[in-house]
Parts: sequence; C-alpha cells; structure tokens
Amino acid sequence: MDNFSPDSGADSLQAVINALPESCNIFFAGLARNNEKFWFETYRSQYEKHILEPARTLVTIMGERLVAVAPDIIADPRVNGSIFRIYRDTRFSKNKTPYKTHLGLYFWEGEGKKLENSGFYCHFEPGLIMVGVGMYMFTRDALKRYRAVIAEPRKHQTLCRIVNDLESGGYRLGGQHYKRLPSDLDPQLTRPELWLHNGLYGSWETDKLVLSADMDLTDFLFGHFAALAPVHHWLRQQVL
Repeated sequence: MDNFSPDSGADSLQAVINALPESCNIFFAGLARNNEKFWFETYRSQYEKHILEPARTLVTIMGERLVAVAPDIIADPRVNGSIFRIYRDTRFSKNKTPYKTHLGLYFWEGEGKKLENSGFYCHFEPGLIMVGVGMYMFTRDALKRYRAVIAEPRKHQTLCRIVNDLESGGYRLGGQHYKRLPSDLDPQLTRPELWLHNGLYGSWETDKLVLSADMDLTDFLFGHFAALAPVHHWLRQQVL
C-alpha cells in the first residue's frame, strides 16, 4: 500500500476526482483481504486522503450538476450525509467483518430520511462502478401507493414506457422481490412483473475503472444519472 495513489502526481481537481475509482479499487481490495481494525487504522490516513477527500469534492460538484435534472437535490458532502459510512452494521448479520469494501454516494430529493426518498446513487468497489437511480426499497406506505398507482392503466402504461426506454438504452430495472403475482391480475397486462417490486430503480455498471485523459468523472456519472432520471421523476410525482 506504499504506492496507494494511482497517480501521486495528480494535482488538478479533475485528475484527483478521476482517480477516485482506481483509488477505491486499490484500497478496498486491500481491505477485503484484511478486514479488521488494525489494518484499517494503519491505512486510515490513506483512506481519508485518497477516498474521503475526493469523495467530498465529487459530492459537491455532482450536487451542482444534478440541479439541472433534480432542482431540489440534496448533496451533503459529509459522512452519513451523501457519503455512506465505511462501518458495517453487524448487529443482525452473520457477516461480522467491521468494514464495507466499497464507497457509496447518494443524492436525494425530499424531506425526512434520505433512503425513504428517491435519489441518485453511485458505487465504487474493486472491479466495479455502479450507478442507480430511484428507490432501492419502498417504505410500507410507499409500497401501498406504488401498487395503487400501477393499478391505474394510464399510470401503469407511463411507467412501462419509461422502463422500455431505459432498457433500450442499455440500463436495467431493479427492485423486483416478490415471487407471485396477484391472483386477480389481468393476464393481458403489459409488464405484469412490475407488481413483483418492493423497490424501483434503474441501474448501470462497468468494470472499466480508469477514465481516459479527456473524460471527467462528473460528466461520466451525470450522463447516466440524466438518462435514468425519468424513473426518479415518476416516483416523485406518483409515489412519494
């Protein structure tokens, strides 16, 4: 880990942010092999310099960009704000390793708890960048409203068009959870699988972690966020 930074000479803001995926790749690969307090504390300064600091900058810049598609976006460059904490909640998990082996960032619109609102998520881990827009899991009340909305043919068809456009653009729809469709569901209904969801989000991922010299990570993420934004808008207008 002595040569932790993928570009120790990078001094421009764009270069520092662009190095974030590769920095996450290096750091979290090491953490996955040594997921215990002594190792993490040994390299905490590296984590703060090469991951947390660029992540805070990325959150601030990304928040400014996202106003174009989500005017009331919340981008909080603090841990437990838009930056998910690295410590795992092991209380109810069989996996007792103390640290997450990825960096997650979330930008949302709405009042109350952030994860009870639709938003824009990006995720960096060894070998993967993932982007998602929408809600990972509905609250109980949101699930009731979602089912009531998709029971209305016109609103159901609007969502179907959004999903069709999303998939034709190379994105995937996530959030399907249940196994059985309602027994009284119309067998001619378009995309009946929408009734199996307990969350709704569009996603995209890649294993290409190093951006070309003429690319900016904020442009890269914003392009996918903008393409997936119709899912967010539908949820905000119809469910939340």
